[in-house]
Amino acid sequence: MSLTLYRLYEVQAAHQLTAGVPEGHQCRRLHGHRYNVKVGVMLGGQLVDGMLLEYGVIDEKVWELLNLVDHHSLNTLDSRAL
Repeated sequence: MSLTLYRLYEVQAAHQLTAGVPEGHQCRRLHGHRYNVKVGVMLGGQLVDGMLLEYGVIDEKVWELLNLVDHHSLNTLDSRAL
């Protein structure tokens, strides 16, 4: 049996645009956005206690990555850490 399980996550992050944005424009100021992240996990194999995979296992792994950006400024992140 093969199945793809999708889960939707929401993170909040801030950023500031400077290149090509005129002085006085609102996007030059630090501002935030809400980002929706859809994660798909392809599953295959045997059922364990009637489940292929528990949501908590997916959440734990996904939040290890999402916590790197959630409620942070995207301008100050080191993309190599992602």
